Amino acid sequence: MQLVASKLRRSQTTPGSIDDPCLHAALMQHVRQTPPDASPAWGLGDYVNAAAELSAAMPLARSIDTYMDDHKTDLRIQI
Repeated sequence: MQLVASKLRRSQTTPGSIDDPCLHAALMQHVRQTPPDASPAWGLGDYVNAAAELSAAMPLARSIDTYMDDHKTDLRIQI
């Protein structure tokens, strides 16, 4: 869980990104591939915020599966 938290942490050196560059690139690609008229149409910042929320919650969660299940209605988390 510590590894998940560290990879999803908001970057302190690059505003608007997360610490893991591969995951950040995957989020950027997902945003680029989302049609502009999609519903919901979230931007990169929305996903970075969701990642930061997940990162902060990991030390308190029993497991990543439990967290995902508890937040099943938040589509930013489920992506």
